[in-house]
Amino acid sequence: MEIIKVVEVPMRTHIALVLAKKYDDIGNTVSRDFQDESKHAKFINNLNELPKQSKDVFVKHYFYQYDGEFPT
Repeated sequence: MEIIKVVEVPMRTHIALVLAKKYDDIGNTVSRDFQDESKHAKFINNLNELPKQSKDVFVKHYFYQYDGEFPT
């Protein structure tokens, strides 16, 4: 299981960086870039709830410091 973390975290980070460069750091909020608008709406709702539920100090700080906009 530990080997999965070694591969998964860098891969997710790389994907996030590629998408941020192509679509901007909040490009995930633009529904025209998604094929299914209902899935996009559900994604955005989930994305908006996660920082509110986080107990990580940096997440709470970023969320409140930047008016709830949490970049990819």
